[in-house]
Amino acid sequence: ESSEDIDTEIIDDLNKDTLFTKKHIKKFDLDHQSDSDESSEETDEEREGLTEEEDDLLKDEQSDEEGDTPKKISVIIEPTEEETNHKKENEEEFNPIRTYLKPKPTMIEVGSLKEFKKVKKKTKKKGVPKTHFRSPSSPFEIPDDLMKAFEEAKETQHAVVLNTPCPQVNMTKLVVVLVGLPARGKSYISKMISKYLNWLGVKTQTFNSGSYRRNILGPGQANDFFDPSNAKGILKRNRMAQFALDDLVSFLEKDGSVGIFDATNTTRERRKRILEFLLLTQKKVNIGFSNIIFVESVCKDPQIIASNIRSIKVFGTDYQTYTKEDAEKDFLNRIEQYKKVYEPLDTEYDADLSYVKVIDVGRQIIMNRISGYIPGKIVQLLMNTHISPRKIYLTRHGESMFNTEDRIGGDSELSSKGNHYKLALKEFMDSLNEPHLIVWTSTLKRTIQTAELLPYPQIRWKALEEINAGKLDSMTYEEIQQKYPKEYKARQKNKYSYRYPQGESYDDLVQRIEPIIIEIERQHTPVLIICHQAVMRVLYSYLNDIPPDQCTTVETRHHVVFELEPNAYGVTTTQHDLEGRVQALHRAAQQSRRLARLEKQKKKSKL
Repeated sequence: ESSEDIDTEIIDDLNKDTLFTKKHIKKFDLDHQSDSDESSEETDEEREGLTEEEDDLLKDEQSDEEGDTPKKISVIIEPTEEETNHKKENEEEFNPIRTYLKPKPTMIEVGSLKEFKKVKKKTKKKGVPKTHFRSPSSPFEIPDDLMKAFEEAKETQHAVVLNTPCPQVNMTKLVVVLVGLPARGKSYISKMISKYLNWLGVKTQTFNSGSYRRNILGPGQANDFFDPSNAKGILKRNRMAQFALDDLVSFLEKDGSVGIFDATNTTRERRKRILEFLLLTQKKVNIGFSNIIFVESVCKDPQIIASNIRSIKVFGTDYQTYTKEDAEKDFLNRIEQYKKVYEPLDTEYDADLSYVKVIDVGRQIIMNRISGYIPGKIVQLLMNTHISPRKIYLTRHGESMFNTEDRIGGDSELSSKGNHYKLALKEFMDSLNEPHLIVWTSTLKRTIQTAELLPYPQIRWKALEEINAGKLDSMTYEEIQQKYPKEYKARQKNKYSYRYPQGESYDDLVQRIEPIIIEIERQHTPVLIICHQAVMRVLYSYLNDIPPDQCTTVETRHHVVFELEPNAYGVTTTQHDLEGRVQALHRAAQQSRRLARLEKQKKKSKL
C-alpha cells in the first residue's frame, strides 16, 4: 500500500470513532519536492478552518531546511470539551505497541522530530494522550506496511511517530499461555494459578492441549507422534491446540475472566500463531496485547525432572499399558523430540511480550512487562510456589470448654476430651516420622494448648484466629435467636456473605487468610496447621479447589486430621479420624479417676 492509502485508511477509521469525528481532523499534505518547480504550497482550501497556532505549525514545517521528510502528516486537533470530559470519565489504557490488529486510534502522527516536539507540546495542554516515540524491536509491534514506512523514514533521519492506543480493554479478561518442555511443572503451575484466582473470586479455567489429544485421539500415542519432522503429527497436535483455544475464547466470551492455555508452546512460530489467534478474537472478548501473559517453566535440575516423571507422568493415562520402566524411557524420548525445536522466551526477541520465566522451581524469576492487579497476583503466587512434593496437615483444636456449651468465639481452654486429643495428636504425628515438620497455630489458647506436646518448631499466626463474631462473641445460637432474631435469620439465609455485627463474614475471612495461603505454597517442608472451624473450612476449600462460597458446607469435625499432598493434577486428601483414640484415652482417664477415688475411700474407711 502507498502511504496515501495508509493515511486514507487511518482517516476512515477515525471517522468511525465516536470520540473523534471528521470535523476535528485536519489532514495536511506536506509533500516536499525539489526546487525545480516541483515544490508545492498549501491551498487556501487546505488552510481553511485552521487556528493561528496550527497555521504557524504548518509554516514552520515548510521553512525547514531541504531534505527528505515523511510524505504524509496526519494530526488530530484537540477534541471538544464534551469529548475531553468523556475521556476523563472513561480512562483508556494506552499501549504503544502496534499489534497485528488495527484498533481504532485516537491519535496518529507521522512527521519530523521537530514537528513531533511541537505537536506534543501543543497537545499536552489540551488533554490529548501523550505520544509514544519508539522503534520496533520485535515482530509483534507493527504491520509490515507501517514497518516499511518506519524504515524509510529512519533512513532519511526522520522519525515516524505512532501512538495507536488499544481499545478499552476489560482488565479482568486475561489469557495465560504456558511455555516449556514436558515434565517442567507446567500443568502444576496452571492448576495452581487457576485454583488461586478462583479462590480470590476471579473466574478462571485451564485448557490443557494434552487432555484434548487424549480425549479425542485416545491416550498412548507412539513416540514418533511428537517428532517435529512428523507432518501428520504436527497437524493433529495443532488441531488439538486449536480446539483448546476455541474453548478458551468461548469461556472468556461468556463470563470467564482468566483463561489458561496449558501446552508446551515451545517454538516462536507456535507462540506467534497463538498471539495472532487471540488478537483476532478481540471483537468477541476484548483481549489486548498486554492481556496475554506467557509463563515459561525452565528446569535444568535432573533430579527434579526425574522425580516429576517418576511420581506423575508414568502414572498418566498415556502409559496405562506400560511398565514403569518402559513408561519412563518413552517419556524421556518424548522430551528429546521437543528439545529439537525448543526456543525459550528471549529477553531481546520477546522484549514486547508480557512474560514470566520461572527457573529451577522458583530459584530465579524473570518478569517482563507485567502490570495490573491480576497479573501481579499471578506473579506473587509464582514467586512462592514450587513443584517439590510435600504434605500439609490440617486439624481443628481439641474440644474446648466453649464447645461443650455450644458458645461461639471466645478464648476458652481445652476440655477434658480436648486435652486427650493433644495426646492422640502427638502419638499420630510421631508415627508419621516427619522430622522436618513445622507446626502453625493461632494465638488463641485452645490451639496453643493442642500443640503443646508436639516436639516440633511452632509458629503463632494471628491470621489463623477464628472468624470474629463481633458483639455476638461468646453467645450460644439459642441466645442469638432470642436476643437478635434478625441477625439469626440473616445468617441462616446466607452464611457465606453474612457479617457478624462489628465482626467478620466468611468473605472477609477469605481475604484475611490470603497471606497464609501464599506461605503454605512457599513451604518446602511438611506443615501441621492447628486452627478453628471457619478457618479450616476456608483452607480446606482452597487446597481442594472448592469455590469459596461453598466452603461453609465443608464438614470439619473435632479430632480429625486431614492429610493433603498437592500434585500436578490436583491434591490427594486422606482423612485420619482420631476420635476413637480420644474416646479410648478419655475412658481410660475416667477409669483411672474412679480407681483413684475408690482407693482413697478405702484408705479413709481403714482409718
